[in-house]
Amino acid sequence: MKTIQSYEHCATRLESRGEHPPTPEYVADLVEGLRRCGVEAIWHSAVDPRGQPLFPSRVFPDHHPQASLEAFRNLLDPVHKLGVPVLSWYPMNLGGGVLRSHPEWRMEFYAMEDTPPNEEWAARYACFNSPYGELLPRFAAEVVRDVGFDGIWFDGSTFSNHNTGPWFTPGCRCDFCRDRFRREAGLDLPARVDYGDPIFKRWIQWRYDVLMHLWKACLDAILAVRPDATVVFNNYRRRVAHHGARMGWNVAIPLRRLGWNCMMSTEFDNFPHQADFQMKFNRAYACTRGVESWWPLSDFGKSPWVPDHDPLPAIQAHLGAISAGGAASMGVGVAAKNFAPILAAIQHEARPRIQFKDGQTVEYAALWCSQRHQDFACPRQPDEAWEQWHGMNELCRHAHLQTSVVFDDHIEQGELNRYPVLLVGETRCISRAQAAQLRRYVESGGVLVACRDAGTLDEWGGPRRRPILDELLGIKARRAGAGNSTLEIRDEALAGACGRHVSYVEQRFAVATPTGGVRLLADVVERTTESWDGVRGDGPPAARSPGLWVRRVGRGWVIFTGVELFAAYLHTPTPQMRKLFKHILTTLRRPSVHLEGPLCVTLNARRRADGTLLIHLHNNPGTAYAYPAPPRNNLLHTPGEVLESHNLVIHLHRMVARSARSGLSGKNLKLADAGRTITLPRLALHDVVLVQTVT
Repeated sequence: MKTIQSYEHCATRLESRGEHPPTPEYVADLVEGLRRCGVEAIWHSAVDPRGQPLFPSRVFPDHHPQASLEAFRNLLDPVHKLGVPVLSWYPMNLGGGVLRSHPEWRMEFYAMEDTPPNEEWAARYACFNSPYGELLPRFAAEVVRDVGFDGIWFDGSTFSNHNTGPWFTPGCRCDFCRDRFRREAGLDLPARVDYGDPIFKRWIQWRYDVLMHLWKACLDAILAVRPDATVVFNNYRRRVAHHGARMGWNVAIPLRRLGWNCMMSTEFDNFPHQADFQMKFNRAYACTRGVESWWPLSDFGKSPWVPDHDPLPAIQAHLGAISAGGAASMGVGVAAKNFAPILAAIQHEARPRIQFKDGQTVEYAALWCSQRHQDFACPRQPDEAWEQWHGMNELCRHAHLQTSVVFDDHIEQGELNRYPVLLVGETRCISRAQAAQLRRYVESGGVLVACRDAGTLDEWGGPRRRPILDELLGIKARRAGAGNSTLEIRDEALAGACGRHVSYVEQRFAVATPTGGVRLLADVVERTTESWDGVRGDGPPAARSPGLWVRRVGRGWVIFTGVELFAAYLHTPTPQMRKLFKHILTTLRRPSVHLEGPLCVTLNARRRADGTLLIHLHNNPGTAYAYPAPPRNNLLHTPGEVLESHNLVIHLHRMVARSARSGLSGKNLKLADAGRTITLPRLALHDVVLVQTVT
């Protein structure tokens, strides 16, 4: 029997679960598929899709009529003999194990605008504040201790109904919730979803704590019976592929550091190539067992569970995840042996690279993903925040600038000094404590980038008479701009980098009046007609106003523009946008590691505990483009190919390479400029440059 490796070190992870106890035929097909493809870890299921135990549970009163503990012995033993760990899938919010006996434990949901109720599914959700929340940790421990699974992959880990749309309708307004909210908050439950109601906003915050208390109780119960067990939580706080779907406060999963001994996962939602951002977003939770993301391994958005697939996008998804410090898992929905050739191709590429996924990021730009901004500045349209955050990452990625994600608590606790640059973007909900920390960050040497209406609301979404960052940003007054915006470059060095004009189409913008002490880089041209300065008409030239400036504050800098740089780049990217952004940032703060190469090559740099610098280069063009422009179906990629890149040059700043080699081929790489530049002669899909630096 092979040694069972830990789940988080496995290169490939496959979802394979059923609606009844595993049969001998099913197990035989699964084992054959695993032997053929070499997939290193799987999740199965101790419950059916509604949460009903498939074994005779001693904790939950209801179980499947064919429940069998022996069936799971017959599954786990042969899979374990292959050295493959098996996690149990479990839908945390579905109460199939208790609701037949205790229908009074059901969640009661709030009605959401534009979201028809789904009464059939609503009856299947169990409230976490009912006794179900007390039984669930005990059941999770039972699955690991008594059935023999190596951990649990918690799906459905929200306080909401997954089977409604575009919103997941939020829970819960039952008597259990009413009593607990009154006991802990001293308030009655809000009567309805009302974004202007202070009690409703307090309830949103309270639900985060309720759900995290349950997550932690489940984790602690599992680790108490098996300290080496792997626990994974599926994070539904994400941008989704489904047209119009909205994921934000309604799922009750917060944006905050946890620091727990577990893994954080999420889903690619048929957009597998948003891996770079998702890994960094999940890493911000600081869970110690790593991060991953799941996706349905299919080319068919409307009927995903079919056994044909183009392996290239799947391979790219895994490489993107590894490059950014995580891993990908996948579901196939058919017998694994039918997918064996594609799974084997993924395994072939992922296995030699998974050893390079860990390490501390060589920091450059921190992306502020603010829960309060998403919840209270754009509660009806959480995608507004997602578009900014994804746009931040895309703009940096194409400029070959390293990124990481920070949450509100990173700001509040002043843990920013390791990041040379902080992208505030248009974060509108900013508290006084956060504003004070932002000033300290800049004064101590940081570079802060803010756009448009940053700081115009308080932490609860209420308007501020004077935006809280205006003094720091050097803003005397502001107004709404008219028409479309073009930045007309004044600064000669900047014009040399990006040209004289950089246009932003079909988005609102702000026109701000600067205080003294700013260095004006560009004016904003308010384009209210189709012609430029009335060339094709009789109108006067468009108005010009200060549109982009930098300001020295202490040892650092602030950059402000009334244009929202990031969602604009996501939707209508141009080379001028990228060149403008890159020139301004790198002039003020040079990155430690920078790439001279095509924009389709993503750079990520981390340092291992032994001091080795790992520089991931991922050739990820065309078919792997994360956003924008999704097609009309629910999938974003097309058949295609990746062309090799050649003679990529890596520049080091404030460090010197003593040696460099390819992590895949082992070949030594050419150093120049006294060890400050490294040349990689050829890049197919992905390589890792291993650098020993001078100490």
